[in-house]
Amino acid sequence: MNNQGKLGRIWMNEHVTILNKGRLAETLFQSLDDLFRERYSASIEQQPLDIPKAEEEMVQLEQKLGRKLSYTTVAWAKVHREKEIANIMEAEFAEAFDRQNIYHDAVVRNAVKTQLKDILIKEGRARRKLGIVELVARLLPALNAFSGASDYFIGGYIPYGVESREPFGESRYATLVTQEVAAGSAHNLCKSLHVYYALAESSAGPTTEVPKSGKQPRVYIAAFVNGGSFVNREVIIPTHFRAKFDAVVREEMFTTLREMYAHDK
Repeated sequence: MNNQGKLGRIWMNEHVTILNKGRLAETLFQSLDDLFRERYSASIEQQPLDIPKAEEEMVQLEQKLGRKLSYTTVAWAKVHREKEIANIMEAEFAEAFDRQNIYHDAVVRNAVKTQLKDILIKEGRARRKLGIVELVARLLPALNAFSGASDYFIGGYIPYGVESREPFGESRYATLVTQEVAAGSAHNLCKSLHVYYALAESSAGPTTEVPKSGKQPRVYIAAFVNGGSFVNREVIIPTHFRAKFDAVVREEMFTTLREMYAHDK
């Protein structure tokens, strides 16, 4: 291995260590987050928030929706300015956002292969297999990225729409982003695929629009081990950037996977 390869391996190992501490996504996107905060501060200095305009917008929207918004006028003005800056940055630095998310994916794949592969395969060969449900394929690609994955991994599915859940045996939910949905997906994996380890998520990431609900991006994670509920967790992810959101969810799913296999030993 040449010096560049050795440095790459050292770099990867350092980032796997940060991943194990649950800080990799924050680390990789820190410079972009810092730039976002700098641009927001500069924007406020150049043009303070227009609170009267925000109040007028809220009144008009509340009349249209027939309900009150869960924002103060200051918060409404602030989140609109933040979203405007974030949208510009995502277009301006699209390659940088993609690069960090792709690298995060590579680190998680490496961690699954180097840290979990042996126990995954050992458990699988003992007929204790894994299934997974994600709304976006974040952790899924890491689970069959090495030889022997078929010994432990039965499979997974991505029920992105409401209608796509029923063919997999799930109930039809009015909304896809709740703890109930995540737990239902995990339970369904146990019931329909007869897996020993079931991991599922239900998530809503940031969009280019300001959410009228006032809710921040979040993920609900549910895990079942041997047919029993092991994890039910909600993680709020306060970011306007989709690439960072995807990385954080991937990291949370990896952490839960590691906890599942450590717990059952």
